[in-house]
Amino acid sequence: MIVATAAASICTFLVAFWLTGVVPAATGALAIVRDALGAMRDAGLDDSAREKAVQRASFRLIGTFVSILARGAVAIGASLLPIWLANVTGVAASDQVIEFLSRWDVIAIVSIVIVVGYIVRIWLWA
Repeated sequence: MIVATAAASICTFLVAFWLTGVVPAATGALAIVRDALGAMRDAGLDDSAREKAVQRASFRLIGTFVSILARGAVAIGASLLPIWLANVTGVAASDQVIEFLSRWDVIAIVSIVIVVGYIVRIWLWA
């Protein structure tokens, strides 16, 4: 049941990661950076206007960072729920599940499966 609990935890994390919108928030951060770089390269702006544009971008980036951090924390917290539930019900001990999830081979296999799944998803819906 350790493997099943670990799989439930991983699936819960992926769903929570998607539902909380971590990737769109990160994409928004990249757009902020791109806009700031555009302002810095804009020959029509003086130094003061460039500085103000970069300052606005930096404040927006700080807010986006906090948003991404909070969203990630929610996803990680959600992934702990199956582990906690399995521990409370006696299905699997939480320390054994976390130990299993911490193994390098499990991390490598799960990472490969997720990347391949993402690539297949892109191919199917592109």
